[in-house]
Amino acid sequence: MLLPLLVAATISVAATTTDLRDLVATVGGDRVKVESLTDPRQDPHAREIHPRQLALLRSADLLVRIGLDHEPWLARAYRTVKPPAHDLDASRGLTLLGADRPRLRADARPHVHAFGNTHYWLDPENARPITA
Repeated sequence: MLLPLLVAATISVAATTTDLRDLVATVGGDRVKVESLTDPRQDPHAREIHPRQLALLRSADLLVRIGLDHEPWLARAYRTVKPPAHDLDASRGLTLLGADRPRLRADARPHVHAFGNTHYWLDPENARPITA
């Protein structure tokens, strides 16, 4: 008796950076369709949300994000579209620099990275735990 051929569905992934997009594409191969929500030439903290990004979020099965407070624009996007069913915060399980206490500006407002240095993904050694 022949077993039916199991065809794996392609998982639609939205990544918040092109670096995360590339990591997801490498790990997922032809099992994922991954697109970046941002352009590396733009300030990731002050991202304007455009219809393309909203459509990508709306159709994604999975969001892969830097986490912490690196994507403040996601909250604005989620007021318009429902978040993807699955959300992977790539900062989980990593040792972060400057995460021991929230940082404040001189005027007592939270610093843009109040919960630690969100640029952890720029260290090539962190690719292993991120993709695990």
